[in-house]
Amino acid sequence: ADSLRLYEMFMGPLEDAKPWSTQGLVGMRRFLERVWVWMHEASRKDKGESIKTSEKTEKALHKLIKKVTEDIENFRFNTAISSFMEFYNAVKDEPISFESQKIFLTLLYPFAPHITEELWEKIGNSYSIHTQPWPEYDALLAVASSIEVAIQVNGKLRATVTVGKDISKEEILELSKAD
Repeated sequence: ADSLRLYEMFMGPLEDAKPWSTQGLVGMRRFLERVWVWMHEASRKDKGESIKTSEKTEKALHKLIKKVTEDIENFRFNTAISSFMEFYNAVKDEPISFESQKIFLTLLYPFAPHITEELWEKIGNSYSIHTQPWPEYDALLAVASSIEVAIQVNGKLRATVTVGKDISKEEILELSKAD
């Protein structure tokens, strides 16, 4: 049921007509299966020892909270689901604390209520996830401190460089020439 819900919302804006494809449904199922395994592994690692969320995961989580909150308010469910996938791919190998797991599941709950309720119980909560308040993000953590710039020559990608967000156009050009 959650795979179908995610697929329906992921297909595009609600008001647009969309072609049906069972392959997309399979993709959503695979995503939920990856989340299932990831949450189980993370909760097993956290049992008995208090795992601290990495800085990378902490920043990504606050960006996710901000993005999903804004997307739900504006009925952009497809981009919210895409944000979950980007978040998972970015932090799946990073340490994640019990509290961060709870926040992630709370955010995913409106989109996939059945699996998140089950995972909520599996990670050790005795009460229902639907009683949780919506998480709030830290604006300082939700802002990217660096950006990735693609360097193209004659329309062909030659390199990418990661730079601070306050860098000038001239400094980017110098970095590009040096690369």
